[in-house]
Amino acid sequence: MSAWSFLTLPDELRQFAGNNGYADDLTRHYSYDSTVQNYRKVAVGDQVVLRDDSFILGIGRVESIEVEDGRKERLRCPNCGNTGLKTRRKGPLYRCDRAGCRIEFDEPRREWLDVRVHRAVYRDSWQPLKLPVRVDALREIYADGAAQFAIRPLKVDELDRLITSWRMVRPSQEVSAQALLGGHLLALVRQRRGQGTFRRLLLERFGSSCAILGPQPAQALEAAHLYVYAHQAVHDPRGGLLLRRDLHALFDAGLLCVDPDIWQVRVSPTLNLYPDFASLNGRDLSFSADLRPRPEYLAAHFAEARRIGQW
Repeated sequence: MSAWSFLTLPDELRQFAGNNGYADDLTRHYSYDSTVQNYRKVAVGDQVVLRDDSFILGIGRVESIEVEDGRKERLRCPNCGNTGLKTRRKGPLYRCDRAGCRIEFDEPRREWLDVRVHRAVYRDSWQPLKLPVRVDALREIYADGAAQFAIRPLKVDELDRLITSWRMVRPSQEVSAQALLGGHLLALVRQRRGQGTFRRLLLERFGSSCAILGPQPAQALEAAHLYVYAHQAVHDPRGGLLLRRDLHALFDAGLLCVDPDIWQVRVSPTLNLYPDFASLNGRDLSFSADLRPRPEYLAAHFAEARRIGQW
């Protein structure tokens, strides 16, 4: 068995914008694709340490790896083609980080790659750290010197000693026999969720307000891409909704949709056992007609939800 450090960052903390973030769920699974270094080496039974750029967040053991086909958007500098783009708070949205270029611009050059999307599941063995431990604690136990990689190998024996020092129990080696699943998962998400720039555009458009529930703390809101389902390859402010995190998950799973003919919420009958969600069926959207997204995007999402059998 091997051990790995998984780097996970929210959109607003990611240093570069050339690639969008992944749909991680810290306590359940870690997502990556076939462009990520070491993606082939992670295996069922491996120990994992989840970290951000400052702290170690928790540990687990890979119980299964789910795999599906996907497409990945990559952004490049329109001048030199570099993918090292940094987002800006004012003025043009991006700046090229390559020495000798450094131009600022609003619209990058976009390309789409066919990838294999992997999801390493560790939900049953997940243990959060009860006390904060800085990522420096891992420095001496990395098995390589590639600090820029999101997935880095760790020395197993030395990790075991660290886990003991954290007063934690090493995750059990008894894991699911399910090793590798091919094909598509029963979900509408086929690409990564929106980057911070897209979320910022939606916050400027709608304010700190969920499309279904109305005003919510900004920290609870996520950018739901609509044009993923219509294969649109540009950031379109009329191609997204702000949704509270739990509603976004239901939306991505095809359990919650918007009927663009009457601009009302539709909730899958499979949620009838959950009154809080079932009560949303038939609710009008919380924003005015002039802020409505493009109806063709919502229609495509609704059609796909029905196709995969959530209704």
